[in-house]
Amino acid sequence: MTNEIHAQVDKIATEVVAKEAARIDRDGVFPEAAIAALAQAGALGLVSAGGGGGLRDAVRVVERLARECASTAMVM
Repeated sequence: MTNEIHAQVDKIATEVVAKEAARIDRDGVFPEAAIAALAQAGALGLVSAGGGGGLRDAVRVVERLARECASTAMVM
């Protein structure tokens, strides 16, 4: 797992997840924009499908997302 993926996830958390968090929780909707951005960054296959990450990487990503939106982190 490269620091590049973690940097991308941090950017997504700040620019996408945080901006959508209140609406996601208020309306109880799926975090489509966040999941699409995470897929584009290659974060969804982090610990499977040859993603190159391990459990520590997954924990780091989920924890970062959870700081902005628990629903998005749960889906991740």
